[in-house]
Amino acid sequence: MAEPRGRCPDDGASLGDLAGNGLDEAVLAEALKRELLFDAVMRQVASRRPHLSEMGFHLLWCEKIHRGRTLPFTKVRSRIRPLLEERAGRNCQNAFIAGLKAGGRGRSKADGGTPA
Repeated sequence: MAEPRGRCPDDGASLGDLAGNGLDEAVLAEALKRELLFDAVMRQVASRRPHLSEMGFHLLWCEKIHRGRTLPFTKVRSRIRPLLEERAGRNCQNAFIAGLKAGGRGRSKADGGTPA
């Protein structure tokens, strides 16, 4: 922040120059903070031998990390039932396909048939 300010005769001129370009000092300071943090992360990554996958290198930028917590059952009840029903359906489908592959009729104990 000191270098750009040094180009103006005083703080008022510096702030006026920023405002004239649609910026304010807080926005510029936050952008500089993110840029410095990004540079520090990149230096840390470059100092190690990064893992290269088939997809290339992946960097994630996390503005905030929220700690996990246990939610009350009343808040999640409506979301649990569909997930359990979907899982049960997938399990039945997988059992049916496994039965077909094994040469059976594709029926399982769950649907009243003989095990595959």
